[in-house]
Amino acid sequence: MTGGRDTEIPGRVEENDLLAASLRANGAKNCEFHETEGNHGGGVYPSSYFLRDFVMKTCDAGGVARFADGERVAFFGDSITHGGSYHSVLQLFWSLRHPGSDVRLLNCGIGGDTASGGLVRADVDLLPMRPNRVFVMFGMNDVGIGNYGAKEPTEQAKAARAKSLAIYAESQRKVVDMLMRKRIKTVLITPTPYDEYTAAVPAVNAVGANELGLSSAAETVRALAAEKNLGLVEFHRPLTEIFRANPEKPFCRDRVHPNANGHMIMAALLLDAMHVKPLVARVSLDARTGKAHLAADGSHVDANGKRLPDMFHAAATHIAVRADGVAFTYAPRALPFPVTPAYTNAEAFYPLTKRLNQELFIIENLAPGQYELAFDGVAAGIFSAEAFGKGVNVAGLDTPNQRRAQETATIVDRLREKCAAWRGVVNMEKRILRQQKIDPEDRAAADAYFDKWVAEMTAQKKPWADHYRRQVKRYRDLRDAKPALLAEIDDLYERVNAVRPAVSRVTLRRVPE
Repeated sequence: MTGGRDTEIPGRVEENDLLAASLRANGAKNCEFHETEGNHGGGVYPSSYFLRDFVMKTCDAGGVARFADGERVAFFGDSITHGGSYHSVLQLFWSLRHPGSDVRLLNCGIGGDTASGGLVRADVDLLPMRPNRVFVMFGMNDVGIGNYGAKEPTEQAKAARAKSLAIYAESQRKVVDMLMRKRIKTVLITPTPYDEYTAAVPAVNAVGANELGLSSAAETVRALAAEKNLGLVEFHRPLTEIFRANPEKPFCRDRVHPNANGHMIMAALLLDAMHVKPLVARVSLDARTGKAHLAADGSHVDANGKRLPDMFHAAATHIAVRADGVAFTYAPRALPFPVTPAYTNAEAFYPLTKRLNQELFIIENLAPGQYELAFDGVAAGIFSAEAFGKGVNVAGLDTPNQRRAQETATIVDRLREKCAAWRGVVNMEKRILRQQKIDPEDRAAADAYFDKWVAEMTAQKKPWADHYRRQVKRYRDLRDAKPALLAEIDDLYERVNAVRPAVSRVTLRRVPE
C-alpha cells in the first residue's frame, strides 16, 4: 500500500505496483496493491480499510470482506437468488463505486431449490463456475410452508415442521463443509422472511411460516456461521422488522418473493455487512483562496484543520475564483448510485442515500446568497452558500455521472435478465433432466419427459403446473441459442466493467437577487 501518486515520492506508486504484479506473476495469487490518499504517512486510515478485507479474504475471520478486484462471487440459493435482483443491484453498486474492478457476481440460484438440492447440484453447477467466494442463502423452500397456516396445528403438522427444520440444518452444514473442503470462502445469509403480515398480498397466508419456521431456519444459519467462524449477512431479522412495521406496504409480490423494494434493501443490508463507506467522492475547497483543503502530509482536512476520515475519491483542479462564484474541474474516481424508482421507494424504509450515496461538494467562504450549480454548463440545482459550506450531496442530482450511472443500470438490468434466463436452462438440464438420467442432447427423450411431466402436473391440478409449462417452453426456445446467450452475458459483464466516471467542469454562479 502506498500513498497517492499526486503526493507520494516520485516513482514510489509505480514501483510498488510493479512489485505486486511481479509477485502475482510468480504465484502469489493473494498479493494485492492499493494506492491510497495522502503520502505514506497520511494513508494510515485508508490502509486499514484494505487490511481489514485482506485478513478476511485470506483467513476465516468471521467477517464479510468487500469484493476484491477480479473476484468471482457466486450466489447460491433458490428462486429468490435465481431472479437475480439483489445481487444485480450489488453488481451495479460495485461497478460504479469501483470502476474497472472486474468483479463478477454470479447467479447460482434455481427456483424451488433447497439446501439439500443445492448440495446435489453443486458439483455440476456451482463448482464449475470457479468461484473465489460463495454466498449461501436457502430456507424458503426448506421449512415446509405447507405445514403452516392452521391456528391449532395437528401433531402430524408439528412433526413435519420439526423434520423439515432438521433436514435443513443437516443440509446447510453439509453445504458449508463441502465448500470448506474445496477451500472456497463461504458467507452465510439468513433467509428472507415469508410475508405473513401484509393483508394486501392476494396469496393465501401460511401464518407462522415466518415467525416459527423461517425464524428457526435463521437461527440455524447464525449458529452455523458462529461455529465455523464464517461471515454472516443478516436478511431475516431486519427485513422481518420492516415487514411488521409496514403491514400496509407489500414487500413481497406473493408472500415469498421480495419485490424490487425488497431486493434493493437486501443489497443495502449486504453492503452494510461489508462496512461499505457512504462516500462516493468529496470535494473540499475554499472559494476565497481557490485552494483545496489539504494537510501538510497530503491528507484531507476541513477548514479547521481536522482530518477527514473518509477517502477522497476525487480531484478538484484548475480552480478559478470569480466575482460571482467559483469554478473547478471535477474528476471523481467513482460514480454515484442511480436514483431509480426502486431506490426512491426503498429509501422510505432504509436510508440508502445517507448510508451509501454521498458525493459531497464542500465549498467554504462563498459570499452569502444563492448559487446555481452547473456541470459542463448544464444546471443541476440551486443551493445557498450556507448549504455549500456544510456540504451539498450531488449524488442524486442530474449530473453527467448520475446519467452515466442510469445508463449502466439498464445494462445491468439486461445482464440480470439474461443470467436469469440462463439459470432456467441450467435448471432444466442440470437438475430436472439429470435427476431423470436423461442426456439433454437426446432431444426426443427430453421432450417426451417434459410433455409427460407437465401433463401429469396439469391433471393433478398442481398450483405450479402453469409455471413449469412456461419454463419448459422457454427452455425449448433457448436451448439452441446457449452459446449466443453465454456470449451476450460475457459481453454485458465487460460493458459494465468498462464504465468510467466523467470529468466535468463545475461552476457555482451566484443567482441575482
